[in-house]
This record gives sequence, structure tokens and C-alpha cells, in this order.
Amino acid sequence: MNLRTLALSVLGFLVAGAPSSKLLAQFPNLANRSDVGIFVGQDSDDFVTALDDLFVASTIGDLVELDNRNSPFQFFGPNIDDPFPMQVGGLARAQAKFGQLRTYAEGFVVNAQTSFDSGIPFVTDDGFDDEGFPDFISVDAFASFTDRLQFGGTATGYRSAYKFRVEGFNSGDGTFTALNVTNSGVSDLFFFDQPGAFSEVVTTQSVFVANDQQLITASLQSTFQPFLQSGSEFAGIASSFQTLDLVGIELRDEVTNEVILDVSVTNSTGSFTVPVIAIPEPSGLALVGTGLCLLTVSRRRRFRS
Repeated sequence: MNLRTLALSVLGFLVAGAPSSKLLAQFPNLANRSDVGIFVGQDSDDFVTALDDLFVASTIGDLVELDNRNSPFQFFGPNIDDPFPMQVGGLARAQAKFGQLRTYAEGFVVNAQTSFDSGIPFVTDDGFDDEGFPDFISVDAFASFTDRLQFGGTATGYRSAYKFRVEGFNSGDGTFTALNVTNSGVSDLFFFDQPGAFSEVVTTQSVFVANDQQLITASLQSTFQPFLQSGSEFAGIASSFQTLDLVGIELRDEVTNEVILDVSVTNSTGSFTVPVIAIPEPSGLALVGTGLCLLTVSRRRRFRS
């Protein structure tokens, strides 16, 4: 799999949220996944053509890393003797386990071709290419977990909401972190693009669960994706490698709306007990910048081979 497939599948998964039946069939109990990629392409007519990319993934959520900062992609313009080639480098890390996700994306661009012309050929490290200068660059880190939680109470119908603590920072150009949580098919998207450090506790909407099991997926993305037409040199870091943690889950009886505290909730393997908590109302739902994130994702969803 290359990063074109990654962007299509993981970013689509991040927005859509609900795990596919294929995923659940492959991982009937739980699924942890971590993906990192560095992508350089050409954006034309809402399509992105890949020019160079690197990609590493783990289907069990192990720590994965990509680092080409000391040997960046190079693009030499019309001839190989160009003394100032465009260079793109980055570092991306991701790690996932149930209840905890970590992502980090760092990148730089020097000598960007701000006057992009698809008719100007260039020379890469691998030889001549007539696709035109790159105008789309993304360094991405993704981490996600999926699990089916077991409710230990007697209520036949209840509502559940999740609380997560997200800590990280953004610096430089074109950086953001996004969290998508899907509880029994209902998704909440939280977006963090403010500069500097952030430490926030976010709460999902309360969702009705009809039986004693609920499917939960959390996906975290950190990205460096500068707007190349605005300058010639860029650098940035998007990090939530300090961590994202599952703080707890609130359960309410569907009939009485009373908080249920004297029960246990465990993941499918029994290796993790989710803290059952009471979330004050109104909850601190911090859904920030959703439209911007969806626009960013939409821009990357269609790719040419």
C-alpha cells in the first residue's frame, strides 16, 4: 500500500468513522493501527498525482516512524544542474493501543516553486518527470483503535458518552491534529489547529446502545500540510505525542436518564476496564473547525495513479 491508498482509506475512515465489516471480520475482538507517510504530489482539477511518497504501517498499533530529513525528496526543475532544488523532508511517528493514541508529524520545504506550472518538467532523484512541479505536500501520522465494549449492568437499553484528554502542540506552517470518535455508528470530530500547546478534555455526544455491547473507534491524525503557493520555505510540527487518553465513559439509563455508576465496562479481551464516570451537563463538547477539517480531507480524497 502507498500513501495514495492511505490517504483515501484512512482519511475517509477518519471522517466516516464507522469501521467496515471487513475490518471487524479481520479483527473480531479489537484492532489497533498506526500509519505514517510523507507524500509529494501535484494537485490539478481536484485530483492529486503522486510524485514521491514513503509509507510505513502497523496493523497491531506498534510504534512506526518515517524520517527523511537527512535525505529529503529533491526536485530540480528543468535540468539536473539546478543549484537550488526544491526539497521536502519530514518526520512522522504513530502508536496505538486501546485507550491511548499518539501521533507526531513534522515537515519542511525549501525552494518551493510558488509559480506552479504543470507544463514545466523537472528532474527527480529517480530521473526525468514531465508532470510539473509539486504543489501538494503532506506529512501524516495516524493512529486508531477499535474495540467492542462489554456492559456489565442489567439495563436493556442505555446511553453512553466518552471523554478523552488530548494534549499536544502545533507550530509553524500548515499543521493540525484531528480526533474522530465513533460510538455505535455515531461520529464526533474534534479539530485542533490553534498555534502553540493545547490540553483539552472533549466529550462525545450521548448515544443510545440497544444491547450489552457497544463498538467504539477512536482515530487520531497529526498533519503538516503547507499551502505552497504562499511562499518558498515552510516548516511545521503537529504533535499529540504527549498522548490522547480515554478518561472514561458515562452511562445513563435510557428510561430514567439516571447515571449508572455501579457497573463495569471492559474491552473485548478483558484486558482493560473503562472508568465509569458522571459527566456534568452541559458537557464540554469542543467541536472546533469541523468544516475546515472536512475541506482538507475532501481535497485529498481523489488521487490519480
